[in-house]
Amino acid sequence: MSAVSREQVENILSGINDPHNNQDLVSAKAVKDIAVNGSAVTIVIQLGYPAEGYKQELIESIKAAL
Repeated sequence: MSAVSREQVENILSGINDPHNNQDLVSAKAVKDIAVNGSAVTIVIQLGYPAEGYKQELIESIKAAL
């Protein structure tokens, strides 16, 4: 994986819809932090509802998109 920018990651996240609030993660203001260190990307997502049952699905969706 080559180095990516914060803006590229944010654009990708804006294409991932949260089916529980019918908004993408960026528009829903669920993305709290994006850190890029070379090809390593760390993302902090905070949803406005309990999401333990949905968490793994969301993680897999983000990984697949990245």
